[in-house]
Amino acid sequence: MISSKQNTLIKEIRSLKDKKFRDKLGVFVLEGVKPVREGVDFNLPIREIILTEKHFSEFSNCGYKVEVVSEEVFDSISEEKTPQGVLAVVYKAENKLIAPKGSCLLLDGVSDPNNVGAIIRTAVASGYKDIYLTSNCADAYSQKSVRCSMSGVFRANVMRAEIDQI
Repeated sequence: MISSKQNTLIKEIRSLKDKKFRDKLGVFVLEGVKPVREGVDFNLPIREIILTEKHFSEFSNCGYKVEVVSEEVFDSISEEKTPQGVLAVVYKAENKLIAPKGSCLLLDGVSDPNNVGAIIRTAVASGYKDIYLTSNCADAYSQKSVRCSMSGVFRANVMRAEIDQI
């Protein structure tokens, strides 16, 4: 069990709150019991699952590396006001810029990560597969965006580039 907030893995997960580190490491954080369970069901490329003892039995045989941490340590890496005690570090899809295959959506200047996630969720529910974000949009892989997308980021080809490239 990891009980130190100074643990290398814990420090790295805290750094993932910053887009620069998510991009550098090619990972993002998926937090909450339901989203992590969906990530396992979708066979996402999960690097590891971090959880408190309370959830160990639920995820111990999921096929992914699992790290147990104390409640205090989990609270230090969570962005939630009332953390559920489960999060996963997931490798980001390498969605290279491609021409759309059918209907697509372009987001330009959407600065609130909650709105980016909600738009992705709605777009996926409406059948859009290709979603383009300009570089001045909030990151689709921030914890807030991922949470608000309700797994939409797993179901869409989310691409980010400068407007002139798109």
